[in-house]
Amino acid sequence: VKHYEIMYLVHEAKVGELKEIVDKFTGFVKEKKGRIWRFNDWGMRRLAYKIKKTWHANYILMNIEVGSEYINELNALLEKDERIIRHMIITRKKAISK
Repeated sequence: VKHYEIMYLVHEAKVGELKEIVDKFTGFVKEKKGRIWRFNDWGMRRLAYKIKKTWHANYILMNIEVGSEYINELNALLEKDERIIRHMIITRKKAISK
């Protein structure tokens, strides 16, 4: 089991579906017997440059603990969801809860 930090940006036109999007990824972690150490919704922010024809996105930050065999599956879920305009997964040495 490893610790990961995940940041993903939700397209501003899809913010109405934010709860469904968040539930999809938190549900995946829980389904794989993982743990969510920290969840932060940073809200709508202006982007430094245009991504997929938009200047704004809703930022979500999660620190999770899940088996390393599931991280590629989570990455694929993030890539395939057209509501997510960017994402990043970083390995952490320990859980970050603050």
